[in-house]
Amino acid sequence: MLYKCSGLPLFALAVTFLVYAGDVKDGALANPVKPYQYTVPEATNDGWETAHVSSENIDAEMLKELFDRVLNETYKNIHSVLLIRNDKLVVEEYFQTWHGDAESRELIRALDRVTMHQQHSVTKSVTSLLIGIAIDQQLIRGVEEKIAAFFPEYADIFADSAKDSLRLKHFLAMTALAWDELTYPYTDARNDHVSLNRSKDPIRYALERPVVGTPGTQFVYNSGIAITLGEIIYKVSGVRADKFAERYLFAPLGISNYYWWKYPNGTVQTGGGLSLQPRDMAKMGALM
Repeated sequence: MLYKCSGLPLFALAVTFLVYAGDVKDGALANPVKPYQYTVPEATNDGWETAHVSSENIDAEMLKELFDRVLNETYKNIHSVLLIRNDKLVVEEYFQTWHGDAESRELIRALDRVTMHQQHSVTKSVTSLLIGIAIDQQLIRGVEEKIAAFFPEYADIFADSAKDSLRLKHFLAMTALAWDELTYPYTDARNDHVSLNRSKDPIRYALERPVVGTPGTQFVYNSGIAITLGEIIYKVSGVRADKFAERYLFAPLGISNYYWWKYPNGTVQTGGGLSLQPRDMAKMGALM
């Protein structure tokens, strides 16, 4: 059984799909000749109760249509599909990734329950959860807290009155600092994320970006802000964000297998460095 909050059900929707599409741009998928056959997910003592789709009033024909489209490559590059209904795992399917066209394609790997999937920017949502936990634990007073209060070592940056006005809520909403990681590819030094990765001090690089407009009024997608939020977790708790997550988020959800990439100086890549297994990804979805 997963978390319950104040007696409220976990789901506002009757059915929730978790679909993970990977990054192989030209990947053809599983053999389209073999038709889809449903099997009940295996019970593995990982916190999930499993059940047959028929017991949860799910249309089996609709599922067959979905997976036939995955198998015949109408829907390309699907790694896994999990479906939870009434806190029960009722569908769990994994596929293969291929490289090349139909004549020359080669199998890259067969995916399964234990395959770790890089979360990329879904990591940012997990980081926001950690900030919420820190507030709940009164390690942070609230979202009105000034960013400057967490980083006294960067007093020179926050001497700017515009920077001094930045608050935690602006960072959580990405309505704070100028940033560009969309114009140029992730191989180009003009991409701010690439420049941050190459910086000796990623946090300083992120905080030195100029304020965009009036804080709180303009959204700018910003992985640097997300990495800075992870550093705030470290500042207020004394442990890095990966260990904080392990103790207060992953362990309560029964998540024991994860990987979180770090910079050489120990800063956790809380903007996109997390990898999880699909069943654990589904736990995150169910919690929310």
